[in-house]
Amino acid sequence: SEPEIIAEAKFFGVHNIMSVSGIRGLDNSIQFYFLIKEDGGRDLTEHEEEIYSTIGRTISFDGGRTFQTEKCNLIAPKRYYVMCNDRMERQKDGTLLYPCCYGSKEFSTASSVFVSKDDGKTFEIIDSEIVIPYKTSWNQGMVEPLLHLQEDGVIALYARTGYYFQYVSYSKD
Repeated sequence: SEPEIIAEAKFFGVHNIMSVSGIRGLDNSIQFYFLIKEDGGRDLTEHEEEIYSTIGRTISFDGGRTFQTEKCNLIAPKRYYVMCNDRMERQKDGTLLYPCCYGSKEFSTASSVFVSKDDGKTFEIIDSEIVIPYKTSWNQGMVEPLLHLQEDGVIALYARTGYYFQYVSYSKD
């Protein structure tokens, strides 16, 4: 069929939506998740410190013929989160995992994971953050996180660093 726009920044009154991940819903719907760069339609050069990210999605219950777009409930500190395309994963119990990274004045960049137990209506950031406790001159700590769900139930989080090698972290819980 002809291309169709299923989500646009203007739906949310912002300049940018980004970092899309597609996944099947527990109800077999087609779901696309993305970050909403919350800028309130303001000039980004004057209000850069006020910019933060939230999560949105567009869902089709009819095999992709129509889509409905909405904001997800995000329980997390107000920060500018960054994600890569197609990084969302679903655990065997249905939980959605969405890896993210963000900057801080204390360290370069941290990685963490958003978790949804209600098929994407609500995301909450986990308490643990993965950080390299020192800065680089180009301010890249743990960026572009990727999750790998291992057969034994362990979750591996890989991240690119500014130190010329990958970091990996493992979670059993």
